[in-house]
Amino acid sequence: ALAALAFHPGAGDTGVRAGGWSVVTAAGRWGDGGPHEPAARALAALGVRVVFAAAFSPEHARALATQGVLPLCWRRSEDAASITVGDELELPGISEGLARGGRVMVRDLTRGLAFDVLPAVAGEWLELVRAGGLLASLARTPQEAGG
Repeated sequence: ALAALAFHPGAGDTGVRAGGWSVVTAAGRWGDGGPHEPAARALAALGVRVVFAAAFSPEHARALATQGVLPLCWRRSEDAASITVGDELELPGISEGLARGGRVMVRDLTRGLAFDVLPAVAGEWLELVRAGGLLASLARTPQEAGG
C-alpha cells in the first residue's frame, strides 16, 4: 500500500540499491502534484534513502529532506537512462561532496559507468538529511549535534 502512494506505474521510476540503501531513480521531474509529506514519509518507510531525478518540485525536495531522504539531480539527463533495476550504485565521497554543496559522483558498479549528480536541497535542509530527518535531528543530544 505504501508503494502505491509513492510510485506511479509506468512513470519511469526504477528501484536500485546503493551501499545497502534503497534508492529510486526517475528520468523526469519528481514530486509535482501533491501531497508531498505523505509521499516522502512513504518512501522513507519503504527504506528509500536517495531519490535521483532530473528535477524536483521545491516542496517535495524539502519534504524528502525532512524524512532523511536525499534528493539528487542528474547533471546530464541521459545518465538517468543508463541505470536499470537491480544495478548496484556507489557514492564515493558523498560526505565531502555534500559538505562543499557541490557535485557527488555516482558509480554504477553493475555497468562500469560513472556520472555526477547535484543535491536538490542546501543549507538547513541538507543538514536534516545528514541527521537522518527531522525526528532524528530533534532526538539528538546537544553534544551529538555539536552544541
